[in-house]
Formats: sequence, C-alpha cells, structure tokens
Amino acid sequence: MKFPETYSSLEIPEKENILLETHRGHEFIFVIKGTLDVEVGDQEIELSEGDSIYFDSSFPHRYIPK
Repeated sequence: MKFPETYSSLEIPEKENILLETHRGHEFIFVIKGTLDVEVGDQEIELSEGDSIYFDSSFPHRYIPK
C-alpha cells in the first residue's frame, strides 16, 4: 500500500500556546530557520536550524516556538 506524501510549511506565532494534539499518520519536521521545541508524549526535544524529527502522530504532540 502506498500513502500519498503531503508537504506544508508551518510558521508558529511566538507567544501562542498550542494544545497537544493527536491524529493518524506520521510527521516529519525540518527546521529551516530559528529554534523550536517539539513535545511528543512525555519528551521535549529542542530543534535548531538544520535539525529534523520524525514521529508517529498518534502520540500527543505540539510545537513550542522559542
């Protein structure tokens, strides 16, 4: 079974508190500019320019701008 690929660009307002969310699928995040904290389950990971992360989006997750 082949799944369609979806690409999007995400710009997160600096002081917005984003709630944890879950949904089917997987997410791949690549940081082009700046820094971003990604909370997945009970882990918080800091990403900087050039960093990436891939995870199962059925785990509670959110993005926290720095």
